Amino acid sequence: MAVDSSKDFFPPVVVLAAGRGKRLEPLTHKLPKALAPVVNKPIIERIIRDFITTGAGEFIVVVSYPDGPIRDYLTHEAHLGVTLRFAYQKEKLGMAHALLAARDMIISPWFIVTACDNLYPLEHLKEIVDHWRRSESDAVLSLMKVPFEEVYSNAIVTIEKGQISRIVEKPNRGEVFSRIISLPFYLLPQQIIGFLPQTPRSPRGEFELQDAIQWLIDSGFNVQGVLTTERHNLTTLNDLILINKIYLEKYYQSFSPDKSKWKKITLIDPVYVAPDVEIGEGSEIGPWVTVGRGSRIGRRVKISESVIMPGGAVEDDVEVVNKVVI
Repeated sequence: MAVDSSKDFFPPVVVLAAGRGKRLEPLTHKLPKALAPVVNKPIIERIIRDFITTGAGEFIVVVSYPDGPIRDYLTHEAHLGVTLRFAYQKEKLGMAHALLAARDMIISPWFIVTACDNLYPLEHLKEIVDHWRRSESDAVLSLMKVPFEEVYSNAIVTIEKGQISRIVEKPNRGEVFSRIISLPFYLLPQQIIGFLPQTPRSPRGEFELQDAIQWLIDSGFNVQGVLTTERHNLTTLNDLILINKIYLEKYYQSFSPDKSKWKKITLIDPVYVAPDVEIGEGSEIGPWVTVGRGSRIGRRVKISESVIMPGGAVEDDVEVVNKVVI
């Protein structure tokens, strides 16, 4: 099917990054969740760069007020080379509330919304946009089929004749009607912005974007979905370790350190060590380890399956396994 001429552009991307990440404590006592490192880059930078690779050139990042670290990093350190603006969510009251904070900046007839803590294959980012361009859809959601026990912590959908007919955020036991969930990655029409102020507060006290999407459906908009079998969600410290392992495995050739830089040190692949790290003699680093910039590792240290945060320190004669060192 040919591309709809009205859709012959890449929609601006709204990245929701106001959450602090309580389940990532104590890491998030030091930095926002969006700046949690995936190998050598914060997760939000990896998300933005993936969209840039797919064709995006305009981003709106919603941060908490008066949060500066995310804005400062993306503006002064990431060197993204795209149009980048920031909106501020003063209270954390759900995704619809976060999107409402950016409404004055969203002037495109369509736009993308994504969370700052979910990574998807590049192919899936492209599939969402391509499906929107080549179909009669007004909105396209990222979908995944999950085990039954996972549906209660997600938004579930019903699909009828190729269209999504129902979406429910975090269903109760009696509400489960599907094993297909909606992931926090949406391509939406501008009309949804007008409904956001009318979105009711959910039983958990938040304004859910899924309720606004249901309004689209009930109003006759054509809402469709594209399934993926892969996404990586950062919620806990164990997730951070796992995501770093996955990225080391997938992209190790671009991360491989110059092993000649450290004398009398054993580096076991796959491993990433930032260039300015200090490592004491007799230490063994790897496998499945990322060591952030400015870190200091003592002598005779053994580290495996772990993340050493930028500026982290490990004392002499310590073994670190499956940990995040802050």
